[in-house]
Amino acid sequence: MTIGTRFRQLITRSASLLDSRRQNSPYRFDQGIAYEADTISFTASDTISDSANGLANFLVGDDIQIVGSNLNSRRYKVVTSSAGTLTVEPTVIQAAIAGDKIAIRTV
Repeated sequence: MTIGTRFRQLITRSASLLDSRRQNSPYRFDQGIAYEADTISFTASDTISDSANGLANFLVGDDIQIVGSNLNSRRYKVVTSSAGTLTVEPTVIQAAIAGDKIAIRTV
């Protein structure tokens, strides 16, 4: 009797661990706090704003990474935090309006 490939996969590894069955999203974060929205905009040289007020989970001192912005994808440190606005350093943010799907996570 031969054992089929699928049966061997179930025995040796859970089928949910197979790479072919994982969701491949550029915004999949395995650690830290993550927030993704198309309501995030960038203003001034140090301000990230969210019209949906989803930034409250990021705290002063958090190191964050922005993904999905053509101009502002990089790491920042949170200087001030509120539900709708983060002030960050370094102050290198370029102005960009909301609309693109932007992801923010702690690192």
